[in-house]
Amino acid sequence: MILQEILDEKKLFNKEYLSLLLNEATSLIIPKNTKKLLSDKVIRENLLKTHGNEAYLSPSDMKYPIINPETGKPDCKLIYAARLKAKEKNEKDIYNKATELFKSNKCNQILDVKVEGHQKNYDLLELLDLIELEVI
Repeated sequence: MILQEILDEKKLFNKEYLSLLLNEATSLIIPKNTKKLLSDKVIRENLLKTHGNEAYLSPSDMKYPIINPETGKPDCKLIYAARLKAKEKNEKDIYNKATELFKSNKCNQILDVKVEGHQKNYDLLELLDLIELEVI
């Protein structure tokens, strides 16, 4: 799925634009019902009680859920969303944990972004890595 076509490459270096793009991506990737369940504090607490620290990438504050409350199993969409949020907030440890889980669960969920003037579509996370390389 193509998340967005970016007509002006300069937008990619604008933090506000990237933040909006990442929020849009996160809202698209997690199903509405799952989002609704995870917004309930009791369900989040039960997820932690049932699955322990494995339920969250940051269990102490119940952030970055990776276990789907409906299935009780790791969810590739939640893991991808955790990668996006961790990337946005520059939380490298969380990002690295999520990336490892993404690989170990054989996830293939991606959101493509098309950049005008480029023949290739980029996975949003791949694109963010490229931006970081250019900024350094």
